[in-house]
Amino acid sequence: MNGNPQIEDGHIDIANELAEALARIRISGEEMQCLWVILRKTYGWHKKRDWIPLSQFQDMTNLKRPNIIRAIKKLITKNIVIKNDNGNGKTYGFNKHYKTWKPLSKKIIIKKVIKNDNPSLSKMIPSKENTSKENNTSLKENSLKEKTNEEEVSQTVAKVTNVKGSEMQELIKKFCDTMGYEYNPISIRLNVKPAKELLQTYTIDEIIEAVEYGKRKYEKENRDPKTFITNLQAVLNSIVRWRGSVKEEIETKEKNKRGGYVI
Repeated sequence: MNGNPQIEDGHIDIANELAEALARIRISGEEMQCLWVILRKTYGWHKKRDWIPLSQFQDMTNLKRPNIIRAIKKLITKNIVIKNDNGNGKTYGFNKHYKTWKPLSKKIIIKKVIKNDNPSLSKMIPSKENTSKENNTSLKENSLKEKTNEEEVSQTVAKVTNVKGSEMQELIKKFCDTMGYEYNPISIRLNVKPAKELLQTYTIDEIIEAVEYGKRKYEKENRDPKTFITNLQAVLNSIVRWRGSVKEEIETKEKNKRGGYVI
């Protein structure tokens, strides 16, 4: 790209009615960035849908992978983007039927009118005494907030640990079993966040399949898998590449079977 775009070099055809609908829709900036990637890769090539890997979203938006996954999921929830999975990969398409979109609700501003001012509730004139009281109150409030946040984290970990059948708990346990790690509150705390992000896009079987591939890969290279796959965050950063390699392995095996070979 030379910074001097010309229609002759390629352009996206969008009906005026759709352009006006896009101008009215209330979505986040990250969602709009990902939407334009989909439009570029589909309408820009005169296609209705296309297979778009996350790496292309990253290259075109400069967004981090978890942000892209979250933005695409929201676009799908709002019915602006349609995702299809036919077994050969996920394809994305733009839903031009804008009346079926589900945008964010409009912001509601509530105005409260005070007719009679109560002198006892009026703001005090700052003084050394009341300023000190305000500072002490502020410190107490901050301390209380920090304590509350710590309690929330503890409750979250406890919830994941105790809820039987939890999808997140099952994933972390299977990951620990596959890698030979001890399954305990520490491993849960380390893996809760990436586990949540992974489960937004992949199934438990798909994630564990990718972990097993990564483990085999490092073992073949005579490298200790535990050095590289320390937690699910490492899986989150590599799953697209590993999943692609798993798919190639399966296709190769199927091809060899059809040719009469046994793998």
